[in-house]
Amino acid sequence: MFGLSFSANILLAAVVSIVPAFLYISIGLLCGTAFSDKMVGIICGAVLTNLSAWLSNIWFDISLVGGAFQKIAEFLPFIHCVNALRATLEGNYSQIIPELLWVFGYATVIFACAVLLFNRRMKQDK
Repeated sequence: MFGLSFSANILLAAVVSIVPAFLYISIGLLCGTAFSDKMVGIICGAVLTNLSAWLSNIWFDISLVGGAFQKIAEFLPFIHCVNALRATLEGNYSQIIPELLWVFGYATVIFACAVLLFNRRMKQDK
């Protein structure tokens, strides 16, 4: 099996990071459209940042907690972002696409919701 060097894996990880970036941009657009200026800082700034960190398998191994917490974490896209980047850095290339598809699906739905909500608010303001 052909493996890339670690520095090449880092470059590939930068490319793979585009999909999680699209997810977080989509979430930011949705929050910016749905909430007031004060609420965006609270919900997207504090709550979402902490939630995504706790549910992403970065701070601790989710499988140690198990149960409903693990199922929720596996359902949301945050753990899949981390898994895709870990697989990239480890050279486990077969795991990258399945994880990214999960993240891209969430990002696409959230982005579409943000656009629809924005259009709806623009029509209400007329």
